[in-house]
Amino acid sequence: MTHSGSRSCAMSGTTFSALSNAQLAIRAAIAATAAAAIAQALKLDYPIYAFLAAIVATDLTTQQSRQLGLRRLVATLLGAAGGGLISSVLPSSAWSAGLAILGTVFLSRRMNVRNGAKVAGYIAAIIVLHFGPDPWGHAYDRLIETALGVTVAWLASFVPLLFRNEDVDARLREPPPQAARWFQLDLAPSDDDPLTLLADAQIALRTAVAATLAVLITQKLGLAYPIFAAIAAIITTDLAPANSRTVGVRRIAATIIGAAAGFAGSLLLGAEPWWLGIALLATMLACQFLGSPEGSKMAACTCGIGMLMHGGHPLLFALHRVIETGLGVATAWAVSHLPKLFTRGSRAHDTRDA
Repeated sequence: MTHSGSRSCAMSGTTFSALSNAQLAIRAAIAATAAAAIAQALKLDYPIYAFLAAIVATDLTTQQSRQLGLRRLVATLLGAAGGGLISSVLPSSAWSAGLAILGTVFLSRRMNVRNGAKVAGYIAAIIVLHFGPDPWGHAYDRLIETALGVTVAWLASFVPLLFRNEDVDARLREPPPQAARWFQLDLAPSDDDPLTLLADAQIALRTAVAATLAVLITQKLGLAYPIFAAIAAIITTDLAPANSRTVGVRRIAATIIGAAAGFAGSLLLGAEPWWLGIALLATMLACQFLGSPEGSKMAACTCGIGMLMHGGHPLLFALHRVIETGLGVATAWAVSHLPKLFTRGSRAHDTRDA
């Protein structure tokens, strides 16, 4: 009798988890569709950035959606500033992108934007590699598009929940820390410990090295978008090989699912905002069905990028994105095996960025 009751509770918990992820997917699809539609109506240059920001900032609770969105906006601001500064003094190259990543990731971590340091790093790399001739104009436009996306996601978080469960109710009842009632960069503030400073320098250096190598390899192979390899390397980099491998495997799995969904969506649907939203929803639900809910937002982002940027060759675009991501992950994993500059007291591990 006890065994049956335990099994029933376990099944109920699994169902609630699946329903929670499904609801998150629905909210993300609505927010991203609205953000892309508004960006297109405003004739912004790259609606994809509003689309991506809305996906990342979507959550079931208003407080968490606000925190995710504002952190994304702060990270974008830091990355845009770092990429703009480097582009102002150096030509576009893998080396200058690596320098921008190094400085941006280190500065972000020291400014207590640890959860957004990797986002800031790849925003800086995007500006250096693709928008060097007009870095400040691009930076301004990306901030506007990102702000639009996170605002729409935050507004969507006020929509009543379709259902409730114990986990969601607990999150809604939990009072936020006093320091986080509106916005807090990180729950664990940085300090003046020299070892923390060295740890931040070490993770920034490894991230820059991995991303630079990934860009150089993809450029040598003649692939069209080395930035995707750089992004994968930045997100995957960790001081511990095991952590790097775990994050890398998840990244590759999410990219494969998203690339396949983007290819299918390009063949069966159009690139209008509502079709993007439907493809996003299907992608996130597929991640849940395949047992990989933690990669659902990343897969959805990859799907949207594929549908908007394939240039008339959706299959080739999807295959190249998987290859570039694999190269970036492999490079980051290889760099994670390098001897550490120090090992005592390191608090540099942080693989939560997306």
